[in-house]
Amino acid sequence: MTSSEAAALLTDLQALEALLVYLDREWTVKEAAQHLGWTVLKTYRATRKLFDLGLLVVSQVVPRSGKPLKKYTTVEGCFFIPYHLTPVGALEQLLDLLERDARQHLFERTARVFESEAERRQQEVGLHLFRNSQGQASIIHSLWSEGQAPRGIVRTLLEPQATALWNEWASLRLDYDQAKELQERLAALVREYAAQQGSGRYLLRVGLVPLTDAGPS
Repeated sequence: MTSSEAAALLTDLQALEALLVYLDREWTVKEAAQHLGWTVLKTYRATRKLFDLGLLVVSQVVPRSGKPLKKYTTVEGCFFIPYHLTPVGALEQLLDLLERDARQHLFERTARVFESEAERRQQEVGLHLFRNSQGQASIIHSLWSEGQAPRGIVRTLLEPQATALWNEWASLRLDYDQAKELQERLAALVREYAAQQGSGRYLLRVGLVPLTDAGPS
């Protein structure tokens, strides 16, 4: 993609969502609206913007009584949007923009599971502030009831009948080779489970990042 105007539009998540529906697929506006879960009018406006910027083309005109139906598709089967064409001020802003909705969904669903688990156990959910076995100040989401010590809710969810949820941050001290091994194992694990076709739907977010400039010695 070479148009800064088109690249700017695609930092609007709704415009990006609309483009992805048409990517290498042919839809009428009504069909696209059904896939997006939008109104036909909202979908038409998004489609028109993408068409006017040259990102969509009319791929087929379907005759019918009255006005014929137009089917749209993307002008190419894939796109590369150079970062420098986007209007955001820093790359981390673009990363934040593209992950914001998924991250919000992750937080909302995690909160609902925490609340449900607290209700099921008739305990209160809250923050537990303490020092861990290494003497580091820590904060974790915990369950508590009168006369019992707080217990980390995420580890509680490892019990057989509890909801399948895991959410943890960890500060690791690894050599480069160890970090690469962890990276490869995480990638393999995600690929393995992404290939499954079970009945439940789960959102998975995995991240590993060096906190200092680290590379092979």
